[in-house]
Amino acid sequence: MIMTKSVFFVGSARSFFKRMIKNSELRAEFITQNDSFYKDTSFKRSLLSKIVRLKIFNWVGLIQVIRSSGKECDLYGSFNRFLKVDKPYFILLEQPSALYHYTIGRNTSYWGKRVIKKHLNDSNLKAIICRSNACFTTFEKLCGDVPVHCRKKLIYSYVSTNKHATVKKLSERCDNLVFSLLFIAQGSRFVSKSGLETIEAFKRLKEKYPNVELTILTSVSLIHKNIISDIKSIDGVTLLDFTLSYSQLEELYVNSTLLLHPTSDDSNSLTVLEAMKAGLPIISTKLYAIPEMVKDGVNGFLTEPKYAFFDNNNLPNPQVWDNRKKTIYSTKLDENIINFICSKVELLLLDRELLLKMSLNSLRLANTPPFDESTIISEWNKILEEI
Repeated sequence: MIMTKSVFFVGSARSFFKRMIKNSELRAEFITQNDSFYKDTSFKRSLLSKIVRLKIFNWVGLIQVIRSSGKECDLYGSFNRFLKVDKPYFILLEQPSALYHYTIGRNTSYWGKRVIKKHLNDSNLKAIICRSNACFTTFEKLCGDVPVHCRKKLIYSYVSTNKHATVKKLSERCDNLVFSLLFIAQGSRFVSKSGLETIEAFKRLKEKYPNVELTILTSVSLIHKNIISDIKSIDGVTLLDFTLSYSQLEELYVNSTLLLHPTSDDSNSLTVLEAMKAGLPIISTKLYAIPEMVKDGVNGFLTEPKYAFFDNNNLPNPQVWDNRKKTIYSTKLDENIINFICSKVELLLLDRELLLKMSLNSLRLANTPPFDESTIISEWNKILEEI
């Protein structure tokens, strides 16, 4: 008989993780916390995040460690954080620098190295679960060696099958005269995900192809009012706020034709994987884990990002990380990104056979290993059993 383990997840549990732990095939009972401090719109969180990233803290190796004890569970889990607990635990990791607050230099300072090594060697740390191969292959370079008592494992983010995405639906969608583009970005990252370039590209496309439409899903209240005014003045643009339920989001994906995701600021894009589950081709960038999901010329098209937040080895690029206002948050338009979007949208708009082929490729890739539900749940069951 296989025993079900109980896991107390400390801190914030992301939405994709909360959906995964509801899967009946997962042999674990998770206890999660609902802490408003961790909401993306939390002013307190935003302020503290800026403070802890100050360079002065690199010298002392400041790293947040969450303490928890006395919980009725078999083990603990966390997202991007070391724990100080009285039982075994695992870390679900976005990318290595998340462990030390997305800084450059904290992991290489004298005290920073010592602090990271100390927590890696905690005998209760049993597994580091990387959400991408980019994270998996760069961990030692950025954090040091993983001790023998701890396992490092690659498991992609869990995104359930989109039940609306059938071959018939994709075929009908590709034959539709209306060509529906979709752009999704949290308001604070609207510019860094090339939202301004997307708008400009759409304007140019709309002049030539009146049947093109664009839906923008974002945090409206976090975007400058001038940008919102510009968006609302453009014919063929639908602006939606981040108030959709997940089922509504799935329908939005499946009723779109193509995802525009020309980002300079991304690591493990859930948006890309969710779009693939709906059978959407993706126009995106060669940034971090995106090429692991989007195969250039197969289920989408990739170009170089406006700014390389990570270099070609998937390591943080200090010229961008330490100069974000003048790089990823700059409002200066990138003509290369605009032209790339226009050319690839036009290609798929005029070649519906290629559009259908790429749509089916996205659906197939999203629902086969390593991204399908069964594989991800199986890998989680294995690692939880081993801990």
